[in-house]
Amino acid sequence: MELSIVYSSDNNYAQHVGVSMVSLFENNKEFDEIKVYLIDNHISPNNKNKLNTICETYNRKIRFIEFSDFSSKIKL
Repeated sequence: MELSIVYSSDNNYAQHVGVSMVSLFENNKEFDEIKVYLIDNHISPNNKNKLNTICETYNRKIRFIEFSDFSSKIKL
């Protein structure tokens, strides 16, 4: 089974995303694959490294998507 999850965060909230990811991984071990997509609104390289480390620890994948890549496409 595969699970895809999307988070959106700036640098101030990155720590909370990390805690949520640990909970996600710990409580969903039955999934063969968990892919995390993170909409990145200026997350620091240091925090990205920490989030990558969490994923590596659980043998999971993360993909950072720059908020600016699609923000102009959002219609309000």
